[in-house]
Amino acid sequence: MPDPLIAIQDLGISFRGRLGYFRHGKRFWGVKHINLRLEKEATFCLIGESGSGKSTLALALAGLQSFHQGGLIFKGQKIRRPNDAVHRAVRQKMQMVFQDPIQALNPFRSLRQSLEEPLSARGVRAGQRREFLDPLIREIGLSDRLLQRFPSQVSGGQKQRVCIARALSTRPELLILDEPLTALDGLIKTRIIRLLGRIKEKYPMACFIITHDMDLVRAMADQVGVIYLGRILETVSGASLFSEPAHPYTRALLSTSFTPGIWTGERILLKGEVPSVRHLPTGCIFHTRCPEASRVCETRIPDPVRLSSDHTVWCHLYSPHRERS
Repeated sequence: MPDPLIAIQDLGISFRGRLGYFRHGKRFWGVKHINLRLEKEATFCLIGESGSGKSTLALALAGLQSFHQGGLIFKGQKIRRPNDAVHRAVRQKMQMVFQDPIQALNPFRSLRQSLEEPLSARGVRAGQRREFLDPLIREIGLSDRLLQRFPSQVSGGQKQRVCIARALSTRPELLILDEPLTALDGLIKTRIIRLLGRIKEKYPMACFIITHDMDLVRAMADQVGVIYLGRILETVSGASLFSEPAHPYTRALLSTSFTPGIWTGERILLKGEVPSVRHLPTGCIFHTRCPEASRVCETRIPDPVRLSSDHTVWCHLYSPHRERS
């Protein structure tokens, strides 16, 4: 098997709780034991409920969040610590589109100034910046007149297009998109999905997408990871996600989609509240809400079960321990 563009190996990110303004509590793991592969020029989508650790993991990839366990391998280069020399060099080959385009753009800069900022930071002269950006601007569907405006003068969809164009301006090998469809209406979402599809065909790069939107997953994903309370519960190809979802949590997520064709059965309602990452359940972390949990789920952490070459699930339903419960 060829080396991936980036491999996440046993990655863990911890945080220290607070007991007040001046007192710190115990550390807890926001994400832990994350092992994922992103192939060159492939699209990996990470799905899960809010607060499951998706954005934390994306920020760690981009070098904007420290990690405290494991590491990253980018094209064979081992990143052992956040922001070490290797990570700083690798970050030049990554770009990120943040969740909120309103906060991602400087309100006191025109859209063109924001768009040119990454190239300016790399020492590209003004004339060269325009020559380099003009074809990209046309591809994204922006105009010179629009780019003279400020963020407060354009729509959310236009701001998101500028953020995508800015990320592409340095020709990254890895594009990280954190909920790129948040706060956009249905028509604009469709346009942005089509735009991302055209970009993916034209520019040779890998994409790591965090999303709740199953339309985006269906249109873009080569591989999908399902995360819950900072732990991966299933990895599956984009083609198999909708036809062969294995984990009860994955099926519950799909059942909440209102998009026709995503889920044909009855909606699966999960019982109970989402546990706190500071006090995780014993055994399988999903067992307190799982409609198919058994006694073994309460005490034993499930081992990964490989269902096919590109489908792995962490669930006792597919484990021999289920039979002895």
